[in-house]
Amino acid sequence: FDPSLRSGDGVGFLPEAGGVLGEWLLPMLRESQKPVVAPPPPVIAPDTPLPPAPAPRDRRMVGARDSADVLVVGDSVAFGIGFGLDDWGRETGEMRATTAAQFGCAIARGGSYKFQRETRTLESRCDWATVFPALIASHRPDAVVLSSGVWEVVDRRLVGDDHYRHIGEADIDRYILGEFLSAIDTLGADGAHVIVLTQPHIESGLDKGESGLAESEPERMDRLNELLAEAVALRPGVASLVDMRAWVAGQPGGEMDRSMRSDGIHFQDSFAPTLSAWLGPEIMRIARGG
Repeated sequence: FDPSLRSGDGVGFLPEAGGVLGEWLLPMLRESQKPVVAPPPPVIAPDTPLPPAPAPRDRRMVGARDSADVLVVGDSVAFGIGFGLDDWGRETGEMRATTAAQFGCAIARGGSYKFQRETRTLESRCDWATVFPALIASHRPDAVVLSSGVWEVVDRRLVGDDHYRHIGEADIDRYILGEFLSAIDTLGADGAHVIVLTQPHIESGLDKGESGLAESEPERMDRLNELLAEAVALRPGVASLVDMRAWVAGQPGGEMDRSMRSDGIHFQDSFAPTLSAWLGPEIMRIARGG
């Protein structure tokens, strides 16, 4: 209410205030509008260089009594997790969760895949390099939850490849690791904490009476979780790993309990409060500097 800046009604600003406000506001506008450019997918080879770590920057810190803005990205499992966190956040006042996960999309970009013996192509909308920067710029979250599983472990034929391969092969592992590192760098470019969730084993086709599908091999998900841990270790201070797989496996009915995941992949809506009651505090601990 400095009378040299504010009009007599206590609402408007005097013309003389424009220069003062501009000097303060313009640098912040320039910083907030700085574009985040995601790199192209790496070459498919076991010795492909990994993306270098960005220059260190401060992470946003949520006060002990403050709520957090949380963005959830990833696949359809992440979609359900996000809505559960939103309910938990509104009930507790701890967070405001926005779900921006996409059905049928992997972090390892491009090409086609086989799921439940059907061949499909990853759609152009799944290229997170065209999605994540805009999400970060518009939401400016305190924390980003990244959860992606099934589409990383299916048989994949990547762009430029001539046959289907899968996680566990050295060149595919390198590709997936590079993709998760680039995604973490993009999601954390504005100072958000990036929280990566390990993935439980799946039983694809469980609700259709199918079993033994390639994507359900437990070794594939185990390898993905190893790569997720490696990606987080390569981005200290930026990314944190939350072991959702261990928590799910420790549930009373085990990780294949049909009351929890009737199709062997997605969490039931009725299970969302239980999952969120565990995951919400984990996210807040990290967002507050834990």
